[in-house]
Amino acid sequence: MYKVRDLFNIEYEDDDPFYPTEEDIAANPSRTEWKLYEATTKVEGYTIVFQTFVFMQLFNQINARKLGEKEYNVFDGFFNNFMFLFILILTFVIQVLIVMFGGRYMRAYPLSWKDNGICMAIASFTLIWGLILKLVPARWFAWIRLEEKEMTAEEEQSGMISSLRKSRTMSKSKTSVRSSNRVSSKKTHEDEDY
Repeated sequence: MYKVRDLFNIEYEDDDPFYPTEEDIAANPSRTEWKLYEATTKVEGYTIVFQTFVFMQLFNQINARKLGEKEYNVFDGFFNNFMFLFILILTFVIQVLIVMFGGRYMRAYPLSWKDNGICMAIASFTLIWGLILKLVPARWFAWIRLEEKEMTAEEEQSGMISSLRKSRTMSKSKTSVRSSNRVSSKKTHEDEDY
């Protein structure tokens, strides 16, 4: 968060409220920039981090298209999958709309197109990071082994039984709630008949 403050020239204290109330303003008379129930610069800082993380996820989706050790060009055949492109663009549009119009409900501050561009530029380093990771030979990590062993019949049985008990308990509680609702509604209807 400190780097975001420096990069975007945003100043706020960690204990600043997102949306100051009358009590906040009365307790901090020196904070003349605060307006009642309006977003503070803290909301702007958190929105920038949120926007950057979502954009990083979009670039990570592009990275995830090619998982092979020698598949360096993640844009190879990029326009061949229209469903992927549709979801990628739709996610981007929804994210920008959430930030632009989400306001207090989403604790978001509308960012300028310049700020969105900076968030996108920072997030694009995900592509470079993905390429760097592919350049590291997998054999360097061959010494890392997770011990794999088959479950004993007892372990497998206890695992299945506990999951069955859990699902039975969940369904029983849902059934008991439904039946208690039915009983109470029947009593209400019987009471109305008298």
